[in-house]
Amino acid sequence: MVSEKPEFLIAGAAKAGTTSLYHYLNQHPEIFMSPVKEPDYFGGHFWSLPLNDIYGPDPKLQIYQDWDEYLSLFREGKGKLKGEASPSSFYYFAEAIPEIKRRLDNPKIIIILRNPVDRAYSHYTFKKRDVKENLTFSDALDAEEKRMQENYHYGYFYKALGFYHRPVEAFLAEFSDVHIVLLDELQANPEHVIKGIFQFLDVKDDFEPSLDVVYNVSGNPRMKGLNKFLRKKNPFRDLIRPVLDVVLSEKSKTKLMEKIHQMNTAPKEPLENSTRQKLLDLYRSDIGRLQDLINRDLSQWMH
Repeated sequence: MVSEKPEFLIAGAAKAGTTSLYHYLNQHPEIFMSPVKEPDYFGGHFWSLPLNDIYGPDPKLQIYQDWDEYLSLFREGKGKLKGEASPSSFYYFAEAIPEIKRRLDNPKIIIILRNPVDRAYSHYTFKKRDVKENLTFSDALDAEEKRMQENYHYGYFYKALGFYHRPVEAFLAEFSDVHIVLLDELQANPEHVIKGIFQFLDVKDDFEPSLDVVYNVSGNPRMKGLNKFLRKKNPFRDLIRPVLDVVLSEKSKTKLMEKIHQMNTAPKEPLENSTRQKLLDLYRSDIGRLQDLINRDLSQWMH
């Protein structure tokens, strides 16, 4: 009998490449990814909603806390290997893992990790790009504990999201099939990394997905007006959406939008050396423990 439940989860760190992995795997004819990229069921089934952002309570977040509603995301995937990609499952591992085991038993787990200093700054600039952050990076780091107390969405926890050792250790201890990917490797040799994931998932590894788009790139918008048009709801977008729905598939629309975002995104300003060193000092011990745990060379993260 074909299960409605997902058989694998991408549970990597936020802003470490989970969105790109989601879209690359979703191209495989044997794989079905949930139409909502981040349902957040396992990492968010216990959240007290609505969560806050810089504008106050945000009731528009698409979070699936009901099990049957979550399962409905996979009903169109009959006959395919089903998966989803919610970074919240990684950050809230202590709450997520028991629920994953209760609901899914022993799914395959893909964890993608990134230099935690780069991850933190990328996450911040991503929020700035989307007009969802109004503080400097230094002030946002200082405000993190207060935001935690005020029930902010975890996407504002720039420092806390970079501690990987404990969640990786927990996933390795609780699940028999865990595949760890480093963003550095994905960027350096995407074809090899994706083929390895296909082998891990036991689907045909000779399929070659389109890897020309990197999703959710952080940076500064070249044209702020275009960025606002693309990022904020407006009547004209609502008017042309039905036309695009007829002409393009959902996957094609997503790819087109990301290409436009990439063309309109200039590289972010370099992170100040003093702030980089401060974050590196914060993460150094955790990086060392992670390196020993997964037996991978992470020396490039140490400077």
